Amino acid sequence: MDEEAYEFYNRVIGHEEEYDNKNYAYNSVIQYEIDSEDYDNALAHIREAQGNYPEEEMYKKWEVDVLIQSERMDEAISGLSKIIDAGQADKSTYYTLAYLQWNNEQLDDAEKNAKKALDLDGSYAEALYVAGSVIFNQAAEIMKEANLTVDDDAKYNDLKEKAMARFKEAMPMFEKALEADPNDVYSLRPLSTIYDQLGMDAKRDAILDRLDALEDN
Repeated sequence: MDEEAYEFYNRVIGHEEEYDNKNYAYNSVIQYEIDSEDYDNALAHIREAQGNYPEEEMYKKWEVDVLIQSERMDEAISGLSKIIDAGQADKSTYYTLAYLQWNNEQLDDAEKNAKKALDLDGSYAEALYVAGSVIFNQAAEIMKEANLTVDDDAKYNDLKEKAMARFKEAMPMFEKALEADPNDVYSLRPLSTIYDQLGMDAKRDAILDRLDALEDN
């Protein structure tokens, strides 16, 4: 859409009268502003459209998309949480919230929502990756803490046991994610570490060989 059409649709939505194509005008204006990275005006028009057309669920999700694009993580997380609280969440809503929470260091919430996405679709590769990554990173941190307690055998063994349990929990998530994309290095790398920590040397070596082959291509 060119700027002249954008200005025309802006005039349409600016009128108080209801036009047959006013909803379409909002959508055209919002899309133009998103494409132009004019996120402030896009958000203003999305929220205005939500007020005028409360039955249109797309505006709630569109608002979250723009908040993500404009790097307003806290607002995006809040918006997704409201969608879930309203009982309107699908698997992608839970996954997107989990992904944002993971990047926002809200790890417990990220794991919880990734698992909710998996409850809806156990083969959802992206949610498997997020859930597996959160659990894997926590296991690695616990193991790091264990390695700093070499003078306290009881504490070391307790921490190591907890880390191994988390590694075991993450393992099938990465394995299943790789069923969707066998060459996904972001799943292969942590999985090789998990196999190493669990003493599964043959599986570790097979993964490392796959990684070497991918890097050579």
